[in-house]
Amino acid sequence: MSNYSRGSVWRRWELHTHTPCSHLNNGFGSDWDKYVKELFSRAIRNNIAAIGLTDYFTIDGYKKIKKDYLNNGSKLEKLFTQEEIKKIKKILIIPNIEFRLSSLVDGNRINFHVIFSNQIPIQDIEENFLHELAFVYEGRPHSEDEHWKLKPCNLMKLGKKLKTEQPSFASDSDICAGMKCACVNDKDIVKILTNKQSKFKGQYLIFVPSDEDLSRIDWNGQGHNIRKVLIQKSNGLMASNPKTIQWGLGQLHATQLDFIKEFKSLKPCIWGADAHCFDTLFSPVNNRYCWIKANPSFNGLKQIVYEPEDRVKIQETRPDEKNDYQIIEQVKFNDPKFSPQRLLINQNLSTIIGGKSTGKSVLLRNIAKTIDPKEVSKRLTDVSISDYSEQVDDFEVKWRDGQTQRTSIDQDISKKIIYIPQSYFNRLVDSAENETSIDDILKSVLEQTPNIHQSFISLKAKQRIAKKNLTETVENIFFTLEDWQKQLIKIRETGDKKGIQQGIKKLAQNIESLKTSSGMSDDDILKYNQSNQNIGELKNRNFVLQLDIATLKNLKELSPLELDVTLLSKETRQKAITAFDLFAHEFQDKWSIFINEEVTSLNATQKTNTQVLTQEQKIIEPLIAKQANATELKKLIAAQDVEKAKLKALEIEEQTLAKHSEMYNQGLTRINDHFGSYHFNLSETQQTISRLQEIDSDIEFDLSVEFKANQFQQEFIDEVLNLKQIAKFEKVSLLEYHWINNENFKADVFNIAVGILDDSIVLKKNYSRKEALTKLLQNWYLLKYNITYKGDNLSQMSPGKKSFVLLKLLLDLDDSKCPLLIDQPEDDLDNRSIYDDLVSYIKNSKKSRQIIIVTHNPNLVVSADAEEVIVANQDGDGASNTTYKFEYKSNALENSYLDTNTDFVLKRQGIKEHVCDILEGGEIAFQKRSQKYDI
Repeated sequence: MSNYSRGSVWRRWELHTHTPCSHLNNGFGSDWDKYVKELFSRAIRNNIAAIGLTDYFTIDGYKKIKKDYLNNGSKLEKLFTQEEIKKIKKILIIPNIEFRLSSLVDGNRINFHVIFSNQIPIQDIEENFLHELAFVYEGRPHSEDEHWKLKPCNLMKLGKKLKTEQPSFASDSDICAGMKCACVNDKDIVKILTNKQSKFKGQYLIFVPSDEDLSRIDWNGQGHNIRKVLIQKSNGLMASNPKTIQWGLGQLHATQLDFIKEFKSLKPCIWGADAHCFDTLFSPVNNRYCWIKANPSFNGLKQIVYEPEDRVKIQETRPDEKNDYQIIEQVKFNDPKFSPQRLLINQNLSTIIGGKSTGKSVLLRNIAKTIDPKEVSKRLTDVSISDYSEQVDDFEVKWRDGQTQRTSIDQDISKKIIYIPQSYFNRLVDSAENETSIDDILKSVLEQTPNIHQSFISLKAKQRIAKKNLTETVENIFFTLEDWQKQLIKIRETGDKKGIQQGIKKLAQNIESLKTSSGMSDDDILKYNQSNQNIGELKNRNFVLQLDIATLKNLKELSPLELDVTLLSKETRQKAITAFDLFAHEFQDKWSIFINEEVTSLNATQKTNTQVLTQEQKIIEPLIAKQANATELKKLIAAQDVEKAKLKALEIEEQTLAKHSEMYNQGLTRINDHFGSYHFNLSETQQTISRLQEIDSDIEFDLSVEFKANQFQQEFIDEVLNLKQIAKFEKVSLLEYHWINNENFKADVFNIAVGILDDSIVLKKNYSRKEALTKLLQNWYLLKYNITYKGDNLSQMSPGKKSFVLLKLLLDLDDSKCPLLIDQPEDDLDNRSIYDDLVSYIKNSKKSRQIIIVTHNPNLVVSADAEEVIVANQDGDGASNTTYKFEYKSNALENSYLDTNTDFVLKRQGIKEHVCDILEGGEIAFQKRSQKYDI
């Protein structure tokens, strides 16, 4: 596995470190062993990935370290341990030549840095570049200046001459005096480098120290154009000032294009300690370290030219640090079909590329399924995609916080990801059936805002209560109907009320007639009538008392929730209610005592009534005896008493029936109220959420409560009702239901509910009244999310634009910043959306979250500046000598090489070459990338 298989990561680069050969200012002394020991020991301690060894006019220091130390194993072993040597070998060492230019602007000398690739032979740099430059040795009247080649020996000769001519140089060494006064022309530097493309093309970068030299030149003075031209021909600036960095990125101009028009390209800034002594090695002022996100190679350094804002930072701390618990560190197949290598995953953007069926989606899907199988299942279900990925016995994901997840081992680890399968958004926006899924995405985005999240929690709780209340009310209504039906039967069995009343009236007339014909005096009749009335009342009272005693005994063992005291007489009922209120805390025991006492009391009253009744009967018996037909009169009176008792019992049963009727009507009212709370709760939530007017500067939204007309028609009317008989129900037009507003709908639901219950609405045979009523009382409303992006409504966008907005929504307000795994997003977008929107969005999003993408689109790899590219390969796909069915290789975009000595497809070339080979338009994407800033 390559040392850099994780791709481009942030590393400290120190590109301005002088050596003892920097004679103009050498604080290191002449002990090279000591210098090398300090240089690399401090580099290891500071985790330095690359060092630009800097000297004036020469690469002598670079040459000495390469030849006498790095290429001399025995020398290194004397100075360092084996572990230290391994670390030293990983440090990139490149030459940085610092020139003093011949241009004097406003009295200031300007320096010029050329940094070369370590792949260029030292001899070529010296003989084909340095030795072809010239400095002015001396001048003569009426003739050209005398120029000497830029060689150390010539600089020494110049210095020696100057020391004899000018006493101020007497204390300097010959070469120091020569370097102080020598200068070269920047035009010559550029001319030689550009004319020898076979040697130097793409293998050097030019930087000017804007914060030191150019900053002293007045932009408004005569040096303006000289300063501008030097910046125009440079690849970047040597600067650490935040304002200068912003300026070089075109951020202080009206637009970046305006800056590029004036200065030809954006200018990344690098910085270093400019160390001339041990104390300042790798210790820049104010700890302004230079961080570059690249492999430690010259190709890696060049990436800052292509991505000047994102590839280099000047700051103390490592840039773009993310939470360890949200970063996938590495993954591994534990399956014989796959290479057993551990794939390291970059914390920013990792792209997976390869030919068809090479295992790209297999890798992504297994990462997702191992972390969160429910997320994968939900996304696939949303758009009816089957899980077509290769079956894997065991897959392993390791997170940067040290936790590991494996498909073969159940572990209590909860990690969040967002997984977007191939063509997910395309399928989502193409089907009207998926409106709910789209709304779910929008809802999940909005819920990232705490107060909105709380509103949804509250809404969910309220809607559950409404549903529970409706379920209970429907259940109770059918219990009431059942009791009502039983009571009607009981009343019919008790007798005909009108007939009983007429019978009592007729018996009274017969009794009165007999009394008149009996010959009794008025006083006897008065006594008879009074006693007869008393007897009737006493018998009626005893009848009520007997009913109360029986009812009380039935109530004795019931719980408070089961008590129904309505069948008791008014007096006894009031006592029971008072007792119920008093016995709330110790109900069962005290209620039983109350029942016993009240039964005893009622028995005593009944006994007293019976005694009085006996006395009254003694009064009336002599009077009855006076009548010739006393026996008949007794029969009539007894028959009347029986009929009166029937009438009283019937009236009590009718009271119970009236109570059931009242409960039924109350149930219907409660159904209407509970059903209405569905709409009320949604409206309340809509008003709360709508106070937030926009998600970001480009996306705005509002919410509305909408009636689900199609669902109501299809899932209730068409599904439940007998459509042939539906026209007979005239209270609501149900053949083609037209929703007007919520209040009308509530009234319609009430009438439909009554129609179902009283059978005036005919149902399909497979539906009971309870099932139909339950179906009717669903929540037929939803929150509709209306989204606009840059002024365009989501519903009116092209599928590609709509897909991009949905992805943007899904990520923008996801506070968790969990990893995003997305399979071929280009399938959901048009080319314009990919380049104009998705690439820039991915570049911005990867700064705050880890992103892993499977793609065939070169723009998502190159233009989005993927930190890592994983190349997938399957045996039989142009491969030979492969051991496994699926294999993978990963590295950074700047990884570039060709190796014709291997038969392994993945090893034949570097990542850059694989991108150009696999992705159609890959080479064009690299060209556009380099042309982006007019490089």
